[in-house]
Amino acid sequence: MHDERRISKLASAQHSLITLDQLRALGRTSDQVERRTRSGQLERVHRRSTEISVQAHRRVRLDAVMVHRSKDLDDHQIVRHRGVPVTNPLRLLVDLGTACPPAVVANAMDDLVARKVITIAGVRQTLDGLGRRGRSGAGILHEVLADRLEDERFGRSRLEALLRKLCQRAGLPPMQSQYPVVVGGQRRRIDFALPQGRIAIEVDGYEFHSR
Repeated sequence: MHDERRISKLASAQHSLITLDQLRALGRTSDQVERRTRSGQLERVHRRSTEISVQAHRRVRLDAVMVHRSKDLDDHQIVRHRGVPVTNPLRLLVDLGTACPPAVVANAMDDLVARKVITIAGVRQTLDGLGRRGRSGAGILHEVLADRLEDERFGRSRLEALLRKLCQRAGLPPMQSQYPVVVGGQRRRIDFALPQGRIAIEVDGYEFHSR
């Protein structure tokens, strides 16, 4: 029981992760570890190299871990996920650009925008801050964002043309585009409107339907 408590204490200090070498050092044989894995008490994870980023003023040294010290990693860019300090999604996109091709960065941004984890305004603000400091990876994210917004402009015009055709086929009266209305005391414009039927139609772009 004493060894069990030591194993539990060590794993808890490492976010529930414990290595085979550590288990052996605590008296567990390979066969015992294998039996625990088959019974579901342990879950095997793949061996992989580990890299972490920390703020430049922090002194961190870990065995078999590559530590990167960042001069532009601010406190507001650090959040906790299941107790583990990690960079927030916006900073993650920038950092992905330093190690991954543009397609990976684009897919990550599409997913985060679609799940409403981030907004296009947030991406722009992050790029404004880190881009001025010459942050590696910001250029890739900037290119990805520009491509997506360019696609949106062309895509929007295609969507609007398609909507007009669909309405004509349905026998609806001609739509009025960019129809002015007042909502809550503020002037707005609706993408398409049938004023006589009090019908408003909006054609949403990339930030609403990135996938």
